[in-house]
Amino acid sequence: MEFKQVLSYFLTGAALLSVTTTALAAEHPVDVQTGAWYQPAVEYVLENNLMDITQEDTFTPDNAVTRQAVADAIYRDAQRQGLEPDISVGKGMMQLHDYAQLEESYLPGLAYCFNAGILTGDNKGYLHATETITREEFAAVLARYDQILLNRAAAETTGRPVNVTEFANWYEAEAEMRAFTDYNTISAWARESVTACLADNLLHGNADGTFAPQAQVTRAELAQILYHFSRKA
Repeated sequence: MEFKQVLSYFLTGAALLSVTTTALAAEHPVDVQTGAWYQPAVEYVLENNLMDITQEDTFTPDNAVTRQAVADAIYRDAQRQGLEPDISVGKGMMQLHDYAQLEESYLPGLAYCFNAGILTGDNKGYLHATETITREEFAAVLARYDQILLNRAAAETTGRPVNVTEFANWYEAEAEMRAFTDYNTISAWARESVTACLADNLLHGNADGTFAPQAQVTRAELAQILYHFSRKA
């Protein structure tokens, strides 16, 4: 065999090894420890293209997520769920005061969540897409998206929309929320959403008895929620 052929085979093998190594790094980020509570969720979201690695081989599970990152992940999950997301940019969205600042790569997810009423602007007309999301804001987003999934499932059975307050454990979930030691810090507008998330096992309180409504949501927590939706389907 000629030297050039040997060299060609060697280089081809090295290239394949490089691709394989990169793929493995993406599926098993170096900062996700084996046995971590979020490991299965991170592996799931990466394998299903619901979230991306943040650098060449890391996931940064403890980093806070932005509102646009949450919208992007929910949009990807909606596609996985077999929904037909409306990603058209209508007049209402274009009238947002910070519309011009929205990043193009996140626009489909933001458009879907805006059109579906999952992620809305504030009373001053700002979407605040690049800002981090709090736990009570996250609860509102999750409750709205969960409602869409529940309604689709109900359409195939009862034929009528689901009212989350009809959950059999609604009052137990409401009592659980009121028992949080920081209950009074949960915004009034978020309390029904928090109750809905507790009732449908989407969110939980902390070990210290708090809900921490103003705490930031991390990438690991977002991955865990997406993993949970996969097991609900």
